[in-house]
Amino acid sequence: MKIKYSGLAAICLGIFSGQIHAQDQTYTFESIGPETASTQVFGINERGNLAGNTFGDPNNDGFSFYYRYKKKKFTEVGPVPDALSTSVVGISNSNMLVGNVVLEDPGAPLGQTTSGLILDKKGDFLLFDHPDAVGSTQARSVNAKGFVTGMRNSDDPEVNSSAFIYDPVTEIFTDIVPSISTIAQGINSKGEVVGSAVFSDFFGPANPCPTPSGFAQVGWFRAVDGAVTYFTVEGLGTRARDITDPGKIAGWFVDTDSTVKGFVAELDGSQCQSLSRDEIDVVQFADAEVTYVQGITNSGVLSGTYQENSGSSLAGFVATPD
Repeated sequence: MKIKYSGLAAICLGIFSGQIHAQDQTYTFESIGPETASTQVFGINERGNLAGNTFGDPNNDGFSFYYRYKKKKFTEVGPVPDALSTSVVGISNSNMLVGNVVLEDPGAPLGQTTSGLILDKKGDFLLFDHPDAVGSTQARSVNAKGFVTGMRNSDDPEVNSSAFIYDPVTEIFTDIVPSISTIAQGINSKGEVVGSAVFSDFFGPANPCPTPSGFAQVGWFRAVDGAVTYFTVEGLGTRARDITDPGKIAGWFVDTDSTVKGFVAELDGSQCQSLSRDEIDVVQFADAEVTYVQGITNSGVLSGTYQENSGSSLAGFVATPD
C-alpha cells in the first residue's frame, strides 16, 4: 500500500483566538476540515502532525489523512487494497499511523470484519486481529516504541468491548482494564496508558469504585506495572483519551447540561478520584455543544473534534496554549 500525497482543495482553515475556555489556560485554535464534509481529528504527535478522517461529503466517499500542522498540509491516506473502508486514529512521532480497516468476509454475521491497522511512513502496512476478537479489532494509539493500544469485541454477552496493548514485534496482546465497555487509547513513551470504562453493579466485571446509582462511565490510568486508577470529573461520565510523558491526561466529559466538554488534568494517585472543576482545565471550543479532546502533546497542544450544535457538521481542531 502507498500513501497518496496530495494538496486537498476546499479546506476550511480558520484561526480563532481566546475562544476555548479553560480554568487557568487559554488557547488559540485552528479549525480543520473541508467545508463540504464532517471531519474527526484524533491523535497528535510531538511534531504537531494529526491523524483523522472525513466523511459525509456528497462529492466523494471521504478519506483518511494526516495533517502537518506547521506546513498546513493534508496528506491523504490511500485505502488499504481490498478494504471496504480505511480509518486512522493514532499517530506516532515518526508518523506511524494506526487505525482499522473493514474487510469483506462472507462468513461473518454481517458479511464483514474489522481488523487493526499499522501503517508506516513508507506506506507499508500490517493488519492484525486479537485472537479473542469476534469480528472486530481496532487500534487507537501508538507510542514511540511501537506499542499499540486498542479495543476488540467479544462473545461475552456482558462485555461489549475489551481493551489491549499490542506489541507487533512479539505479536503479544496484553488485555487490560476489564469492564462492560473498555477503550484503551493514549499511550506515552513510558508505556502508561489511559482510556475509558463502563461499570454496572448489576452485571459485567466488578466496579472498583462503586457509585450510588450502580452505574459509572469513568476515565482510567494504567501504570507500567499494571496498577490502574479510575477517575471522573465530579462524578459525570468521563473519558480519558491521551497522556503526556509527564503525566497530564486529556479527554472529555458529559456536563450536567448534556454538553460535552474537554479537560486537561493531573491525578493524585488515589484509586478512585473525583476531580472538581477547580482541579482541571475545562476546555470548550467557543460555545460548541460538543468538544471532544482526543490528543495532547508534551507542550500542551490539544487535538480533537467539535460540533457547534446538533444540526452542524463535525470539524477538527488544534488548540495551542497562549
